[in-house]
Amino acid sequence: MRWSAHCLNERGMVTGVVLAVVLLVLGIGGAMLQLSASEGASAGGYIDGMAAHYLAEAGVKKAVSQLPQDPLWPGESAKLGEGTYQVTVNPLSGKISSTGKVRTAARQLTVSYTISEDDKTGNKIIQYTWDNN
Repeated sequence: MRWSAHCLNERGMVTGVVLAVVLLVLGIGGAMLQLSASEGASAGGYIDGMAAHYLAEAGVKKAVSQLPQDPLWPGESAKLGEGTYQVTVNPLSGKISSTGKVRTAARQLTVSYTISEDDKTGNKIIQYTWDNN
């Protein structure tokens, strides 16, 4: 007890303790600020990734809607909202590949398809299955 009272009575000792506490609080605050900024960037990347996935789906749906009318439809690139999609069709392999992009995020989806004709109506029907994406 005597030693701590003696230390606190020395000139400048309180200033040193206060300075150490202030530096500790500033360090913790800086770390929390850095963590908060990285969490915001991570959330933004997740949202862009989901939007890119939906754009890739939009490209697949566009191809599925076009192929019954034009079985040799090659695909297209289009801007939609804040991103783009590029869809390509390979009629020989029966594959549709679509890539959606939003800022730095990109997602690619692949679909296998077949086109058949309805026996009753004669309309062309497209059947497709999502590949493991």
